[in-house]
Amino acid sequence: MERVTYIKNSILKHSICLVGVCLLWSGLALSQESEAVYIEKHGFSFIPPEGWEIKDNPLIALDVRAPKVEGQRYQSNIKIYKQKKPLSINERSIQDIKENLTSYFKDKAGLSDYSIRSHDTYKINEETNTIVIYSDYTLSGIELMQANVFIPHKAGRLVVNYTDYKKNVEGANSAYFSEQIWPSLASVQLDEQPELPYKGLMLVGAIALLFLIAIASLLLMKRRSSTKLYDKELDTEHDEKSKALEFDHDELEDGAVDLVEDISDEAQALEREMEAFSLNSPFSIQESVRLGNVDGKKESFDIDDEDEDYNSVV
Repeated sequence: MERVTYIKNSILKHSICLVGVCLLWSGLALSQESEAVYIEKHGFSFIPPEGWEIKDNPLIALDVRAPKVEGQRYQSNIKIYKQKKPLSINERSIQDIKENLTSYFKDKAGLSDYSIRSHDTYKINEETNTIVIYSDYTLSGIELMQANVFIPHKAGRLVVNYTDYKKNVEGANSAYFSEQIWPSLASVQLDEQPELPYKGLMLVGAIALLFLIAIASLLLMKRRSSTKLYDKELDTEHDEKSKALEFDHDELEDGAVDLVEDISDEAQALEREMEAFSLNSPFSIQESVRLGNVDGKKESFDIDDEDEDYNSVV
């Protein structure tokens, strides 16, 4: 009986412990979630580092300050700016940002020795690509370090700017940045993922390309149609010329036949005239006599008689 009671008490204690752990975990989760600051106007949320305070600053999207430390002249801060200029994640954008930062800080009063330490690209929240620029400078004799995270936004870009003492993030204090500051800088969540930069220009370019393709197609179709019409005209002209040549050939052939017939008729007529002339010619009679063929009778003759007869004919 005592053993059964002991078992029941053990189960009850473990159950209470389990419930306590669950409640503690839920409380931590709620606490962690409650740390997020949602900026509805600009459509993003941000989790400040532990213990940092949000300052009212209407000039920027969000202003967060580190707790003041007695004796320090500079108060570490994170400021988030909303800019309208679109952002592409590429080397050209990185180069433009570096040039703009250098130009801005070079002319700033009381600031000197500005230099960009390094740059890189990171993906935050497993979905948003960003550009990160690290730089150093001296402000009124104070050595500072700055990290700028450039985040594409649906209406431009967000710039998360962290500025702190250089000594607070270097050497033995480097873990402070990686464990407390960077997770906060990378905590930005956007309501909507940004559209592609220059989407409007890309759309106009696509429409223009389609228009050019349509014009090229129409010109090609017109050219093919003209070529077919030209070929058809050539075929028609060739057929007409062929028919004309055939007609001329037929006329020539008919003319040649008529000419041959005329020549034949004239030759026959000439032959008849020659025959008639031969029958009536004295020379022919004398010649026949010479040959002894008058009336089909063959007779002998004297050569002197031929001369006399020939002279009488002439």
